[in-house]
Amino acid sequence: MCNYRRVLIGGIAALSILGPAAAAWSAAATSRYSGSVLAVNQTAGTMTVASMGPRLASGESKATPVTVQITPSTEFVRARRAADVAPSGWIGGFEEISLPAWEVKPGDWVAVAAEGTGGGTKATRVTVVTLDAR
Repeated sequence: MCNYRRVLIGGIAALSILGPAAAAWSAAATSRYSGSVLAVNQTAGTMTVASMGPRLASGESKATPVTVQITPSTEFVRARRAADVAPSGWIGGFEEISLPAWEVKPGDWVAVAAEGTGGGTKATRVTVVTLDAR
């Protein structure tokens, strides 16, 4: 019984130490960026967005260029105002439609969901926002 108890306590201690680390290792860092598209480079597979960051202590906001990798699995959608009732039930609410890959251009306003950090940031979803109804 004494050996069983030691193994059990040792196992619980190991799980309490390694469990959170394993969860952190397995979870990819998720980032969200929104702003105006500055550049699209289909050959390099990148898109640069002037991301609006959090408000600075001075009360100003500053756009920071962020370059993300576009992969074959990146989903592209367009969010636009519905001409009538949106799928949400709201009149004039937003609806999303699928968008062909790379149908994004400088000047478009986008919201990007990405995984990873630094030069390895990969876009998982790019939403091009259009305020006009169909």
